[in-house]
Amino acid sequence: MSKLMKRLRQVCECAPPPMGFKKGAAQPNRQMALVASLPPGGRRLAGGLNLAEIDAVLIHGGDLAGEGALQEITAVLGQTPWGVWLGHGASPDLEKIVESGADFIALESSQAAGLLQEDLGSILKVDLSGDRFLLGAVGDLPVDAVLMYLGQGGGDLTIADILRCGWLAGLVDKPLLVAPGRELSDKEMRLIWDAGVSGLVVPVADEQGREVLSRLFQIIKDLPARTRKRSEDHIFLPSVDVESDED
Repeated sequence: MSKLMKRLRQVCECAPPPMGFKKGAAQPNRQMALVASLPPGGRRLAGGLNLAEIDAVLIHGGDLAGEGALQEITAVLGQTPWGVWLGHGASPDLEKIVESGADFIALESSQAAGLLQEDLGSILKVDLSGDRFLLGAVGDLPVDAVLMYLGQGGGDLTIADILRCGWLAGLVDKPLLVAPGRELSDKEMRLIWDAGVSGLVVPVADEQGREVLSRLFQIIKDLPARTRKRSEDHIFLPSVDVESDED
């Protein structure tokens, strides 16, 4: 199984951290996973990441082209899990990616189903503005986790955003990752954690992005331990639109 997916399963199931010591990736006793997402053309930014603070790195598929690109990534990241965001351009050589040691892929629902690989973990980005009946079927797909964008536009996190997190976490019964539109505060982090979010995907394009990662890492370290599985916390009922009669 993918290393990142094992980490997400620990978060969801309140699994105790494994015994022993291991350098590189972040310690698994934290209550949310933290994934650093590098922008297109930002492959070399991986060298400036504090690998002790993160659980995985997400690299744009277009950055894998060129001789020595995969070797460079694996040399810099060592044992830290890394994955590939598959854009809508030419698909990279997945067989070569698997052989190089990639841990997972991230893709959108509009991409070809043949991109799903048994040898790689998979994260599916979902669009909440689409058909909600289709979203309910995501739990039956051979994907390991789902990703949703949160609070895009840089505005305040809203109550509706928190409700969407809780609704989707309960609907798909898979680990939920969110990509926030801006840095979240301590209180906002606790709200999405309580709603069932299993991890964050944070863009890192410069030194400021690395500082955001460090602050979020500290907030996650202070989150209290879960006492039971998220699926046991709440029961999510389907919503029904009822039209009111007007005189």
